[in-house]
Amino acid sequence: MSPKNRLPTEQNANKSLHPLNVALPYFKVLLASDEYRKYCIAKIAEDHVGVAKLRTRYPNLQIIWDFWGDIYSFDRRLDEIKYFRQWFMLNYFKFHKISFKDVQVVWAGEKIVAKEGIVYCTVPRKMDKNTAARLYKSTRKELISVANKAVGDYVLKLNKNPSFSIKKANQFERELDVIYWRRFRGLSSVQVVSMAYRKRKPAWDEFRLTVKKCAIDAGVTRLKDLDRETMNSAVRHIDRLNQKGQKIIYALLNDEFSFPEDASPY
Repeated sequence: MSPKNRLPTEQNANKSLHPLNVALPYFKVLLASDEYRKYCIAKIAEDHVGVAKLRTRYPNLQIIWDFWGDIYSFDRRLDEIKYFRQWFMLNYFKFHKISFKDVQVVWAGEKIVAKEGIVYCTVPRKMDKNTAARLYKSTRKELISVANKAVGDYVLKLNKNPSFSIKKANQFERELDVIYWRRFRGLSSVQVVSMAYRKRKPAWDEFRLTVKKCAIDAGVTRLKDLDRETMNSAVRHIDRLNQKGQKIIYALLNDEFSFPEDASPY
């Protein structure tokens, strides 16, 4: 496996992000977006008025649609990773690099058999193609360099790789989990408390230990046996995370999405 295609390891994770490391949190946020869900419904139904209204508010929706398409039509009984896999199996080609090797000048309206790996530059018929080719020769390398991008680069924003503290990274993970559970899975805040309590990853350690301590102090072993005050406190914490998570969704819709490079989406 070439270095470009190698999945990140602990040693190289901070140096570069594999596209899938970006796609996973992006996908999860997008599933939680009510705005994108409405846009998908409008696009599938060919509701041009509905599409136009949503795009007026969030111009980036069409760009997102061009890459992701309908992400809500898979079996919701699947767990998070298997759900993403269903989409990925149909769209894996979008993560391939487009490789261009040459530039060719053609006349407007000219019938050609387009070849793979060629950038075609169209000029008016009244212009001599050889002259145009010589003009493009000076910028040939720049044109090829611009064209040689992974398709996902334009949507996934791989250039955005901000530095987050561990505390902020854990906060991001909690917000991401909560908006997914609440907004896509449709779970209640009480159900999310249970999900978060069972979630075995560092971002939820403090929450789990706090709830567990309350259970021990109360002499109970099951969450449903916790007193109302303790459960209400946990629910309020989940609700705050849900509200803060909305900012992540808006950032994605407005093409300002960023995330901790070491954050675990699942």
